Amino acid sequence: MQLEIRRPFAGRERTLRLRIGEVAELERLANAGIGAIMVRLATHQFYASDVREAIRLGLQGGGLTEPEATAIVMGSVDSKPLGEHIQLAADIIGAYVSGIPDDIKKKTINRSRADGCAGRYERLVPPRRHDGAASRRGRSRDARGVVGGFQRLPHVPCRQDA
Repeated sequence: MQLEIRRPFAGRERTLRLRIGEVAELERLANAGIGAIMVRLATHQFYASDVREAIRLGLQGGGLTEPEATAIVMGSVDSKPLGEHIQLAADIIGAYVSGIPDDIKKKTINRSRADGCAGRYERLVPPRRHDGAASRRGRSRDARGVVGGFQRLPHVPCRQDA
């Protein structure tokens, strides 16, 4: 089980991880527990600081100093629409809370491509219940390809992959 994620962010591949100290700081800044922050992100009832601070603290947990992480967040999060970073914040917190099974590939979406290609990696999406909320599942893989509560979507070949 992995507790960290590696994602392209601010121009390079970065390790993002929350440790107990970063989680305590995030909870203090958000005035909510880690579970409540996850729910706010999942239901789009988050505060801007939930997203910003999760990423900043994830960078710090990944090995950057506080001034480095703050500078990167100021340049990459504060200068772009917040919606571009919601999933990253949710992934950072989700890795701390639930872990990421070792057999799951990176979730990478290349948003800079004009043809909308999802890149060479599979994309994992949370399953939905009938009322639209994310469902809870165990870590087992079922016949639909659900692993740890996330469903594997097949790789869609890009023009250059063919």
